[in-house]
Amino acid sequence: MKKQKKQRIASVVAILAFGLIIACFGQSFVQGVDSTKDAGDKVNIESVVGGAEADNTNNKNTAEGIENTASKDTGASDITTIPDSVFDTKAKEGVYKFSEDTKDTNLPFIRYATDRIIMDKELKNIGSSFSTKSIEVVSPIKNLQVLFATDSARINAEMDFPIIFAGSDVVIDAPINKTVIIFAGNSVTFTQNAKIAEDVICYTNKVNVKGEISGSLLGSVKEVEITGKINKDLRVLADNVIIADNTNVSGNILIQTYNNAISIADKYPNAVVKVFEKGAEKVDFVKIILKGITTCLVFTLIYILIKRYSKKQILQSIYEKVKKYPGFVVAMGAITTLGIPLVLFLLVLLMAAGLSVIALPTLIAYMSFIIVVSMLSTFIVGSLIFTHIKGKYLKEESVGYDIVGVFFTFAVLYVLARLPYIGNFVTAALVMIAVGIAITYIIKKNVKQVEVDG
Repeated sequence: MKKQKKQRIASVVAILAFGLIIACFGQSFVQGVDSTKDAGDKVNIESVVGGAEADNTNNKNTAEGIENTASKDTGASDITTIPDSVFDTKAKEGVYKFSEDTKDTNLPFIRYATDRIIMDKELKNIGSSFSTKSIEVVSPIKNLQVLFATDSARINAEMDFPIIFAGSDVVIDAPINKTVIIFAGNSVTFTQNAKIAEDVICYTNKVNVKGEISGSLLGSVKEVEITGKINKDLRVLADNVIIADNTNVSGNILIQTYNNAISIADKYPNAVVKVFEKGAEKVDFVKIILKGITTCLVFTLIYILIKRYSKKQILQSIYEKVKKYPGFVVAMGAITTLGIPLVLFLLVLLMAAGLSVIALPTLIAYMSFIIVVSMLSTFIVGSLIFTHIKGKYLKEESVGYDIVGVFFTFAVLYVLARLPYIGNFVTAALVMIAVGIAITYIIKKNVKQVEVDG
């Protein structure tokens, strides 16, 4: 169970990172639309109306990059294609209908509309859609789709794998072939027509399940009402849970809540309801101190063993490279850690494109490296700090000096990382610097070997 929980948490983190990247694309996308319109005003591009082509040859290249068609809904709105983009990107003032776009593309797409977006055309490519009002799906949609709606979203046709962000309500009124992930400001409703093939991950105020979920319902909500069917588990953080009878949930039930009035033992005697106490949790300082001492002793032992049995004096070698390339250390640490969302986004695209053989090993290797270095960040940075102090101030070789000095260094870093307000910043800095140190040692070592061999 713990392993599955960790996998689900990792999936949610990946999806959140993916949503952040898409949101960034959306902002730059809107700016691109505005700049395109300004350029059109300056060069006086003649709009394409009723199939007529622009006659101005001076604007030929610009006219080829920007297509304007009269809107059927408003009569004054245009669909704008953003040129020179890695994605098939289009924007429109007013209601956007996918059926209005007669050109098919194999590229991932991005759509933006200042009004509703109606997905009334069968789509097979992955993509994202941004609406300042609502999004409605009325035709079957394949592959991964990320939907951003300021108001509501309604799914009336079959989808594969939707990720939905809505400011108000989300209604699922059709089958979903894989997992669905929803972030809604108000409520999420699964109608009787909704049949979810895998899991539902939901973050909203209220969830109403009238249809069937073949997997589990997971998430954080204020109120859950189940009159339909959940074939696996119900695992939620909720203030209130209403289940019609003892046949609605087939798997395990775990409810975490602050409401001690929740009671479903009469229908589900094996359900686990964990009630949190309101108020601040008591901090066990003795436990924290003992854990800190144990951690610092373990790191000290590792330091002494490496220093004594390493024939190549690996710690001194790392210190020399960091001292020689401090800017490279900081740059590589910042790029590698801050670039996690972008890396996850690219790997999601590769997996969606069917290249899981490449994406999964890369994801495992990348995240394993980040996790291992993060766990050892205090050791890596502390060892180099003590190496610097020892080389500058403690000329005499002594195991006693090493044990006391390195233990004290680890202890200082451990305490700083757990101080209120600044602890999170210290931890982030330690991880970033440690990642930069590890990459610098690997890369610069290889570069040096190539130069010697040459």
